[in-house]
Amino acid sequence: MTKDRRGFHYALDPVLKKTEWEMNDLFQDLAEHNAKVNQQQLKVDSLDQAIASARMDLMKQRQHAAIINIDAQRMAHNYMLQIQRQQKEESIQLREFVVTRDEAQLKLNEVRKFVDNLEKNKEVVGNEFDQEAAKKEYQLSDDNWLQRMHWRKST
Repeated sequence: MTKDRRGFHYALDPVLKKTEWEMNDLFQDLAEHNAKVNQQQLKVDSLDQAIASARMDLMKQRQHAAIINIDAQRMAHNYMLQIQRQQKEESIQLREFVVTRDEAQLKLNEVRKFVDNLEKNKEVVGNEFDQEAAKKEYQLSDDNWLQRMHWRKST
């Protein structure tokens, strides 16, 4: 059951609304950062699989060939080195994306805590308003009762 809080005005309501908007923007930013991290993780995983596949192919080539073809070995090693360099660069990029995402998460957590505290404060102030309104109603009821009692005695 909701309470009738006509006349209640929370002084920090503009701050609360602005902070909620900021929190929504931060949620959007965090989603974008998560998408970047996931996409970059897929690139790194793909390169890891390419390296593993190249190693397996190189091992199979060594096992089946009685005579080692130096040019083929050199090309295979160059290919692996190229993929490993690319994987290292992509991993560095992934770490940067993760750091950025984690910073955005921390900022969002701080703003969320602030919003939670404002909402708790709003509820406390609202409860105080309700108590004050109830106190006024009781006082008015008592005054009416006393006036009726005085009126009955005088008639």
